Amino acid sequence: MPTKTLKLPSQSKLREDFTYNAATGDFTRYDGVWGTIDKQGYVYISYEGKSYFAHRLIWKWWYGYDPEQVDHGNGDKTDNRIDNLRNVDQTTNQRNRTKNKNNKSGFNGVIEDPRTGRWRAKIVVEKVIHIGMYNTPQEAKEARDEFLKEFYPNHFSERHGK
Repeated sequence: MPTKTLKLPSQSKLREDFTYNAATGDFTRYDGVWGTIDKQGYVYISYEGKSYFAHRLIWKWWYGYDPEQVDHGNGDKTDNRIDNLRNVDQTTNQRNRTKNKNNKSGFNGVIEDPRTGRWRAKIVVEKVIHIGMYNTPQEAKEARDEFLKEFYPNHFSERHGK
């Protein structure tokens, strides 16, 4: 399974062994292999005995340096067009996440308090910020959105929590 922290081969080696179409995101090894999709939906490629995420190899192929983390701007993990990829830190990458599959409220930052049955609104910006307790998930979401609008405008991407 690929890892985010594996040191990538040199740009010259990648350009020698792969072709890349920036318009389509197709990244193909010299022998015609383009990769496999893993359980999380990312394309990965086995190369020289190691598994790499294709988007990380593409970043190195295009820019010449190892990225910290590569974010797929539109959220499509198989869309490896260079215009859809950006090098970000972990915090920024988390701001572009969709909600977890086990999310009961339907909204990021809104969780049920099992003791009271009420809904807690919170955000994480360097630390957890508790916004308040509400009777419904919708009320908690609205409070969270208002808080973000007032104190952290443009902090999260449009896709965050969708």
